[in-house]
Amino acid sequence: MKGEFTSMFQNSMSLHDYYIIDHASPRVNPPIRPSPSLVSFEDDACNIIRANYAIGQKKQQSSPCSSWINRDYECLPEIPLLYPIERTNTVVQCSDPHLIADRIICSLQKLSITANFNASDASLCAETLDHTEFYVRMYKYKNQDILVEVQRSKGESFNYVKYARVILASARGDEVDFETENRKRSSSASLSYIPASISCNQQDSDTYNETEVSSVHHVEDLIQKDRVDAHQLGMHTLLLLTDCERSLVSESASQVVLQGNENGPSVIKDFVYSLISGPLLNNTSSPCEVDVFAIREQEIMRNTALAVLGNSLQSVSESHPSDLKKLLHTNEWKGNSGIVDVLLSELSNAECRLHDAYQAARCIRILLETSSETKQELLNRNVAATLKDAYLIGVSKHSLLAAECKEALDLISGV
Repeated sequence: MKGEFTSMFQNSMSLHDYYIIDHASPRVNPPIRPSPSLVSFEDDACNIIRANYAIGQKKQQSSPCSSWINRDYECLPEIPLLYPIERTNTVVQCSDPHLIADRIICSLQKLSITANFNASDASLCAETLDHTEFYVRMYKYKNQDILVEVQRSKGESFNYVKYARVILASARGDEVDFETENRKRSSSASLSYIPASISCNQQDSDTYNETEVSSVHHVEDLIQKDRVDAHQLGMHTLLLLTDCERSLVSESASQVVLQGNENGPSVIKDFVYSLISGPLLNNTSSPCEVDVFAIREQEIMRNTALAVLGNSLQSVSESHPSDLKKLLHTNEWKGNSGIVDVLLSELSNAECRLHDAYQAARCIRILLETSSETKQELLNRNVAATLKDAYLIGVSKHSLLAAECKEALDLISGV
């Protein structure tokens, strides 16, 4: 039986040829992989995920492109036997891995996608602003060509395909209009396919008020549950409700986030602030006692909380700027280890947490617009130097971070 199995594959067409497609296809579900009992190849995804998000992952700094691919064509890995290549792949008629790596890194920066690089197998693990995760790998191919594969790990298929197409086009050297591809989207990008939370045709003020209250109560109910999935759903709902471009209740929802409820406990405010200001699990002295997946979940929730804070500040600054000025005088914001200190800390750690730094830069930019008094308070905390450092990092790795920092620096200089 074993001999028949071997002969069958020797006489059949190459599986590599069968799965090669030069352009990304909308179908993103990969073919069923062969059973490990039949074939052995190096594709231990679980170990890769654990390596990327291990306890000390945040201290790792993304390597520059020159150190990512430090090998020539002959040193690139070959496509493993019986490995079904993802349909999101392309064959580049180029034998220079450095050139292709340059193109990929440039596209990641312009799309504001972070990446951890693995020089040993010519691959990287990337994460978008909406937490879609995927791998990019390079393999040797026929006639000294190079195959570039993009493989989704986590996140939404719809967003993944859009990113994969741009990255593969960049790898081939095609012209890409990044101004169109990377329009500055709202922080609720992962919910872009969901219609506005309340219909714009709604005219009845009583119904509007009821919907406004019920939306907030729904979020409160979710975050008070003891399940992680309920917390995630509650935070994503809050992210949408506070987006002034998509929600008609953004003003009231933002007030609840920033100031709490007028009557009763401030459940939403306390929950969001605890995510932003609370201790990180990876700072524990006993890393072996902490689940790496729990750490990853906390990182995503914290980033969402920072995005909610940015949405709330934007909404309140446009509707009730005086309320925002009063808020900034509270000890909760200006005190030691307050929200302002946390935002500046995130900016100073931009090298390690680019997406968090981007959301923090959004908040800092809005605070600088609030009043001259707030601007002076931030200047006293050396915000200018912090923004300059974050801007330089953004220029090389995260275009949205660079844009926010530049706007903030322009506000400081009075441009």
